Amino acid sequence: MTPAEALADVEVSTSAREILEDGEIILLVARPSVRLIPAFAAAPLLLLLTAAAAVWAGRVGNLLSAEKTDGMLLALGCVAVLVVAVQVGRWRNRRYILTNRRVLKRTGRLYTSLRQCTLGNLTNVEVILFPPEHLTGLGSVCFQTREGFQPELRWGNLARPEAVAAEVRKAMRHNHG
Repeated sequence: MTPAEALADVEVSTSAREILEDGEIILLVARPSVRLIPAFAAAPLLLLLTAAAAVWAGRVGNLLSAEKTDGMLLALGCVAVLVVAVQVGRWRNRRYILTNRRVLKRTGRLYTSLRQCTLGNLTNVEVILFPPEHLTGLGSVCFQTREGFQPELRWGNLARPEAVAAEVRKAMRHNHG
């Protein structure tokens, strides 16, 4: 991805002038793995499937009319679609950005949140596999400053967290050197 493409990809509701400073260059743009969607949607969808089975059992047992069953199943289906849509939105609107000066985490579309730290303030970069991520083969890149780990800046659910961490470490060396 060229820097121009990366910038266009980052620029959804925030202009480039708000993200980049003078002379700053984007080195890497990453996003959580698409495996994030089913991983976070699984529990609500399982609950909805259980509810649908209960509704169907009510129909088979003649406790519910066909019209009520159809309406309830339609409502449960709409909620299931909404659950998946929310997870797709969360995935699409999260970007992890590495520049020649900073690491940034950008989330949200309507209410954009931008967390950042200069490379000069970083003391360590670690890859941590949290249990839900480990089950899906994903990992997180965590950042540490002199004040400690910065959980609000964590780059989570990455498919190749070691490669991303290596790029951040390379940028840190270049910035410190």
